[in-house]
Amino acid sequence: FNLKMGQFENLKMKSIEIYNVYGEKIFYNNHFQINSSSNLQIDLSSQPDGIYFVRINTSEGIISKKVVVMR
Repeated sequence: FNLKMGQFENLKMKSIEIYNVYGEKIFYNNHFQINSSSNLQIDLSSQPDGIYFVRINTSEGIISKKVVVMR
């Protein structure tokens, strides 16, 4: 899936983490550039269908979103 980074342009992002329903971290990234046209492509194709939690750590706090993978 693609995460549109432009919506976070005014926030100082520190990292992005993705967890499965068991609380296991399956993705981590803290090296990215943000501008109004940026997209971060995250590949979960090696993961089974299910619910995942995206955690975006910023200087202002934490943003959490749920992602459902169904193929």
